[in-house]
Amino acid sequence: MVRFYLVFWVALLGGCATVAGGARQPTLLRFAGQLSGCGETTAATLTRTADAVSFAPSDGVLVLRGTVAADGAFTARLNTQPPGKPPFLLTATGQVDAESATVSYVTPRCPQATATLKRMHYALF
Repeated sequence: MVRFYLVFWVALLGGCATVAGGARQPTLLRFAGQLSGCGETTAATLTRTADAVSFAPSDGVLVLRGTVAADGAFTARLNTQPPGKPPFLLTATGQVDAESATVSYVTPRCPQATATLKRMHYALF
């Protein structure tokens, strides 16, 4: 009987370890810094998860989403104009690596704004 309980607990714990270790969440990298070049300098944030990137100029509600190539080059876009109107396209292009990101941000009102963002290291526990 004792042997049964021992085998049961080993199997249960082994199964839990497999489930916990098998489905890993992709790493989220967060970069923050200053966006300058059009008007006043504002904060900006970029996040990367696997091959997806999100850029929030002025840390506001507009979020440009895009993809990251294998070499770290990325392009993110957002059209803020409603359907039936001429496009008002916001574009962010740049390069991202493990510790920093460089961003070139272009809108119809701002021909060129740039940002150099540093990785934010944080711990949940």
